[in-house]
Parts: sequence; C-alpha cells; structure tokens
Amino acid sequence: MRGGPKARYFISHGYTLAGWLRLADDLRGHVSVYGVSGTHQTQGGTNSEVTGALAMPDNVTAIVMSVWYIAGGDILPTLVTAHPAKERRLTP
Repeated sequence: MRGGPKARYFISHGYTLAGWLRLADDLRGHVSVYGVSGTHQTQGGTNSEVTGALAMPDNVTAIVMSVWYIAGGDILPTLVTAHPAKERRLTP
C-alpha cells in the first residue's frame, strides 16, 4: 500500500486515490456538521481544527481531526491535513 500513515489509514477504510472526491466531500461535510473546535494564528493566516465522527466507506465511524488553513485576506479554507483524532470516541 502506498502513502504515509495518514494516507494508509484512509485507504484502509475504503477511500481510493481514484475516488479522492469522496474523501474531499466527506471532510467538507465534517466541517459543516461539527464546526471549528479550535484555532491557531500563524504568521500568514489561521489554522482551524475540526474534530468529530466521520462515517467512512467501509461503514466504520471514527473520530477524525481535520485542519484547515485560511490565509490572511482569503475567505475559502484549504485542507492542511486529516487524521484519526487522539480521542477516538465521543464523550457523552
């Protein structure tokens, strides 16, 4: 299997390189459902973290953190990374 640990994680749950739009759509939906859970100012803009459950193609639901970057003056965020969150289950 190709890729680093994060790529292998998502591929192991049914995402594919050819079907990358599915992961992109799922992560955008993730932001819509959970909203921003934390922000960090950088020299050129803002990193925003989103953490919550993500239903994956293999029917596994995992807690995933995605990080989005908005450059100063921009409106649209760019995906920086996504990975399994350290806290893998939601607390009641």
